[in-house]
Amino acid sequence: MKYVFAFFLAFLPPPLSNLIRRIIGYQIDKSAHISYGTIIIASNLVMRRGSKIGRFSFIRAEEVFLDFNSTINSFTLINLKVFKIGSYSKIRSLVIINSGNSNVSELVIGKHSSIFPLSWIEPTFGVYIGDQVGIGGHTLIFTHGSWGNFIDGFPVHFGPVYIGDKVWLAWRVFVMPRSRIGEQTIVSANSVVSGEVPENSLFSCGKSTVIRRDIIKNSEKEIQIKRFKYVVKNFCKSDFRGSKQKLTFKFSLDDIKDKDEILIVFDNGYTVEHFTKLASGGRVIYSHELNSFFLKEMKPEIQEFINYISFFGLRSDINICS
Repeated sequence: MKYVFAFFLAFLPPPLSNLIRRIIGYQIDKSAHISYGTIIIASNLVMRRGSKIGRFSFIRAEEVFLDFNSTINSFTLINLKVFKIGSYSKIRSLVIINSGNSNVSELVIGKHSSIFPLSWIEPTFGVYIGDQVGIGGHTLIFTHGSWGNFIDGFPVHFGPVYIGDKVWLAWRVFVMPRSRIGEQTIVSANSVVSGEVPENSLFSCGKSTVIRRDIIKNSEKEIQIKRFKYVVKNFCKSDFRGSKQKLTFKFSLDDIKDKDEILIVFDNGYTVEHFTKLASGGRVIYSHELNSFFLKEMKPEIQEFINYISFFGLRSDINICS
């Protein structure tokens, strides 16, 4: 229903739609402006004096904060948990800010900074941009990188990105997860940033040679189990989880006793029919060989775990067994 209401407000005359937004609790200064055709779905929206959102943009977040005279231009997509932009900062048209499934996704932009057109920012684990920063067009900033299955030995890399004050990223810069760019640094066009870049420096990077071969090797089952236990350990202690329901994980069919436990199976000796029967009785089972979950019903805490392991390249089939 909130989506229908937000769509309805977007196509009312701006003075009327902004008045209604204030009535329902959004803190929009009288001098702030939301243009025609813009859809905003937020639990909390604050727009201070002189802030503006252009036409036909889409914003979905739990918390949205625009400081004095900040601007989001037309045709911008923003989808994350927390969005904050400092005074006099601007997001130009055709910028995409799109997060994966995470309870810690946020983009925080300081004062007098600009993000230029056609940039793509993925802030699943947080992107933090300082004051007086220029993000050139076609720039890509990611906090998560994986595709192949981590358990099979493929690399996974994720973590927040920090960009210091007075940094200039020229056009078409690619910023990798867990990068930190020091203050007063210039990054030249077409560069790839990975890791630490010292402050007050000129950075340029462009390679077209093979750096390393044979990066993926077949792993023994014990190593795969060790990797999966690492994933489980990080999930249990991470801020990614929104559900308070505790999950318990077992790696042997002989150890599982409680229906609330998740059984992780690496053995080849079990069949789909066997897993289906166990799941029908209330168990939750993940088979690495079959790349599948078997469960009777999808609970929020299970969905969170499935979302989390996807960051490690584990994209699994879901089998609901009644």
